[in-house]
Amino acid sequence: MTVKEQYQRRARWLLTRHGIRQIPCEPQWALAHSSENVIRAPEPVDAKSFYIFAHEVAHCILPGHKYMDWGASEIEADLWAVAELKRVRGWVPVTITRSVNARAATLTADAISSGRLPLAKLVDIGK
Repeated sequence: MTVKEQYQRRARWLLTRHGIRQIPCEPQWALAHSSENVIRAPEPVDAKSFYIFAHEVAHCILPGHKYMDWGASEIEADLWAVAELKRVRGWVPVTITRSVNARAATLTADAISSGRLPLAKLVDIGK
């Protein structure tokens, strides 16, 4: 089985397992309608497109995603997608882990600076 086929097989399983309908689209337009169990996501053909696909699936199946407002749902969906990617291939490309880490840092910093995450504080570990 090719790598592409492995990604597509896992994608079909996820859709069937969770009763989600996929509307194929270009990667830059991916999104989830969790209340309707519908995702707009690219066809998984490689690690990046599968990661985007799995991220949108996560929004439909993880509890509370309709109510998180500071970016926690995005971070949680990213982590769930990384775990799914690891299930398919046994490893995750460093380009994806770096982008996930950078996005989490940005979302958290924005939430803190805007007051949406008031209980957290920035700590300068460089000192």
